[in-house]
Amino acid sequence: MIAWALAGAIVLGNGHVAARGEQPAWSNQGKLAYVRDGSIHVGSHSFAGVSPAWSPDGKRIAFARWSSKIGYSIWIARADGSDAKRIVKNATHPTWSRNGLIAFASNRDGADSDVWTMHPDGTHLRNLTPSIWEDAWPTFSPDGKTIAYTNNGELWTMRADGSHKHRVHKTVAVDNWGPAWSPNGKTLAFVVLKSGAKWIYTIRPDGTDLQRVAKGDTPTFTR
Repeated sequence: MIAWALAGAIVLGNGHVAARGEQPAWSNQGKLAYVRDGSIHVGSHSFAGVSPAWSPDGKRIAFARWSSKIGYSIWIARADGSDAKRIVKNATHPTWSRNGLIAFASNRDGADSDVWTMHPDGTHLRNLTPSIWEDAWPTFSPDGKTIAYTNNGELWTMRADGSHKHRVHKTVAVDNWGPAWSPNGKTLAFVVLKSGAKWIYTIRPDGTDLQRVAKGDTPTFTR
């Protein structure tokens, strides 16, 4: 089931409210993490951070944390927030593949943001989209073979090694962000900003079957 954030609540596709907050993320085991007042909440636990992303086994969370000295960095912690470690500086929007690889957005190589991958210990950093364009919001497909992301405000996909880049949705005078894969990998949900309003859309990875779902932000799918 698709879910999204709207007016400070996490709304399910059936109209029910799952929690009060934003940036929802469900683990493969069905646990919900979300952000409220600058902290990530998981059950009764909370810790400073935004943009939570679950590890495949549901035991750890990658997230972004702000520092006034270095900006956003990516951290990894246990699901209760303990044993938190900073993995890479100047980075945000982490996503975890089923094979344990982490993708993220960073402008560490220049003025524009690129999509990078790394191992969970911060090694083997690799820039997948070195260009003059703004590349951001990466998210791995359920099988770990494909990354959806935004390129200059448009929705794209590429293989996990950065090859076979493909524009999914061409837009004019609008902005796209926050793509999320359905559990079966057959649908992408994403945000469209048009005339100041945020709308959730879905589309197939081949660019067909575009549908507007509802007003909202940061779409995801329950497990």
